[in-house]
Amino acid sequence: MNDAQRDYDIARLRTFIAIAKTGDLQAAAEQLNTSHAQVSVRLRSLEDHWGVALFKRTPSGMILTAAGAALLPEARAILAESSPNPIRKRHDPGG
Repeated sequence: MNDAQRDYDIARLRTFIAIAKTGDLQAAAEQLNTSHAQVSVRLRSLEDHWGVALFKRTPSGMILTAAGAALLPEARAILAESSPNPIRKRHDPGG
């Protein structure tokens, strides 16, 4: 996977987590400092990639589906692993 694809995948996961946290596309967009349209595109791309709906769209907001609830801890773990951690790198014998 090239860096551009990795960055896009990370952006999609960040978007997914922001929507799960806020329950709202516009609030997620504001949290991520991006547009509502970009949040919508990223979510649709992630749902298309997995072939499942990650949220139920309701008049009162976005609610995680069972698939979304299963993905949330994994998404958080992936983001935690992808974040720069200078302490871990400094003490990693392979790093």
